[in-house]
This record gives sequence, structure tokens and C-alpha cells, in this order.
Amino acid sequence: MQKAINRLVLTLWLSFPIYAVFATPERIEPDTYELMHKHINEDAIQNPMKAEPSTIKTWQVYQACYDARWSENSDGTIEMGRFVCRTIQDAVYEQNDYEQKIQSVFRSKGGLDEQLELLSVISVTGCDISELSRYDFAGYIISFGIHNEEELNESFFWNLEAILTPYCNQLRDSSIEFHLDENDERRRT
Repeated sequence: MQKAINRLVLTLWLSFPIYAVFATPERIEPDTYELMHKHINEDAIQNPMKAEPSTIKTWQVYQACYDARWSENSDGTIEMGRFVCRTIQDAVYEQNDYEQKIQSVFRSKGGLDEQLELLSVISVTGCDISELSRYDFAGYIISFGIHNEEELNESFFWNLEAILTPYCNQLRDSSIEFHLDENDERRRT
């Protein structure tokens, strides 16, 4: 009996460190991990309300939307990613709604073409995104993060127009009407 107990203790003693190495949770890619912990002090980790005010970084939104769409963890990562990604999207949709309503007021008053031009230049989104689905919006955020790694540490709202540029270009392209000339079957705009 004592021999069996000794073998069990020895087996556990040898196998526990091996198990601990393989049982660790999946690690975040080093670049993203470094960005996440670049400017965090210990007080902010223990109490987020003690952190210095800062802008929302693009990597934070990218990571949340990535987790919302493709995370395979069952530790709440998907739910938290969905919550954060949706909250940020709600803020962007709210800003877009605000911009569209201001433009509508200026159009209805008439004679305010300069103000309308200024609004289109300072637009956060670059175009009307009210028809953009949340799923596609998350896809644009993820695509931007993958292709623009050097800009992930910048403000999300600063990068928002660049994130939505493919959608806005597609929207502009679809608004151009093409038709065939009856005589020589050429496209005309």
C-alpha cells in the first residue's frame, strides 16, 4: 500500500508541472499584448476608475470585435467582446444619426451650402452608415486592424473614417447611375 501511495505522489509531483504548462489559457499575440499593457499603471489595473482619461484606442475596439466574431474561448470573452463592440458601434451610429439630422436641417433651410460642405468635411464616419449592418461594421474594423497594424495605438474615432472608407466608396459607387446610350450602346454617367 505504501508503495502505491509513493508512486501516486511521485507521479503527481512529476506530472503537475507538465500539466500546468499545457493547461495555461491561450495567449494573445505579442504585438497586441504589448499594446494593451503599454501605458497601464498598477492602480488602473486594480481600479479602472483611477486610470487617466484617454481616447479609445483602435486596438481595443479591434480586439473586442475580433473576440465577438471569432473567439473560441468559453470564459466570457465572446460575451464581453460582443458587449464592447456593440457599445462602440452604438456610439458611432449615434454620431452618424446626429450628423445626418444636422445635415437634414441645413438642407431644409436652404442656402447653407457652405455649412453642408463643412459638415461633410468634418464628418466622423465619412458617409451615412445608417444602412451598414453591425456584422459588416465589425468586419471593417477587423480588416482595418489586420491591414494597418501601425495605427492600432491611435484613437479609434480618429481612424474611423479610414475604417469606413471601403463602405463609403462602395456607397458612392452604387449611387452613380449608369445607363446605355440607345444609339451606340455605351455607358454614360
